[in-house]
Amino acid sequence: AGTLDQADAIRAKRRQVLAHLDSLTQSIFHDMFGRDEATAEFGDVAEIQGGLQVSAKRAALPVEVPYLRVANAHRGRLDLAEVKTLRATEAEVDRTRLRKYDLLFVEGHANPLEVGRVAMWDGSVAGCVHQNHLIRGRIDKQRLLPVVALHWFNSVAGADHFRRAGRTTSGLNTISASTVRSAPIVLPDRGLQTQFADRVRQIEGTKSRLHAAVAADGELFASLQSRAFRGEL
Repeated sequence: AGTLDQADAIRAKRRQVLAHLDSLTQSIFHDMFGRDEATAEFGDVAEIQGGLQVSAKRAALPVEVPYLRVANAHRGRLDLAEVKTLRATEAEVDRTRLRKYDLLFVEGHANPLEVGRVAMWDGSVAGCVHQNHLIRGRIDKQRLLPVVALHWFNSVAGADHFRRAGRTTSGLNTISASTVRSAPIVLPDRGLQTQFADRVRQIEGTKSRLHAAVAADGELFASLQSRAFRGEL
């Protein structure tokens, strides 16, 4: 029991550290840019694109591709445990194919606080497109680093635009591509943007190593439980 308790305590500690790191980048963003005024609209620095409607009518179309949906795009992170596919035309694929660092805005949600939440595409699924409940923002990186925009739109100040502009229809809160295009955005000094991106990269590296350690902890704990059950501890 003592060995199991120690292993479980280690798992809990790592999860606490991960939870702290999840909020750390947003805290750093607030410290660096929290007093900045929005001086542009997002459409000034990004190309905005709607996604593909999913329907049974697509069954006869020529190309099968993976696509992202709302369940894959959380606030500041992706969940790619289940990536579905749809059929599309070549033109549709060309129009909606995702590139690394594209931002994905949730277009509709029952919870008004979740409308407009943003994730950044990591390029990990080749040829991936997005459905119409996600709106894509492809940023001109010479003017604004995507990681800065990601944290701005997931901050209280950045998300306020979507909360105010959202419409409610049949219990679903929605925004449109024009809402995303007109969203106010900060354009900080380029050197500060780079500093912030470097700090986020360091934190994400630490998180990646911790996630791997947590997964290993889970395997070890399961093994110890099995041994304890057999009376081998």
